[in-house]
Amino acid sequence: SRSAQNRGYFNFEFIRQIWNEHQRGIYDHRHRLWALLWFELWNRMFIDKTLTRDMPLSEAAKLV
Repeated sequence: SRSAQNRGYFNFEFIRQIWNEHQRGIYDHRHRLWALLWFELWNRMFIDKTLTRDMPLSEAAKLV
């Protein structure tokens, strides 16, 4: 997301690379991608305050 990119924590070219490798079956990056997903969800919940514990899954899915 744009908000994730604006935080400046990560090299998004590298993330695109591992995503593409994972999608093509070149390398299994599921642990890295899972960690990145949860880190992003944590940021949205505790830093951005755009995600809440009681938010319906259908609404939360639109944010990711």
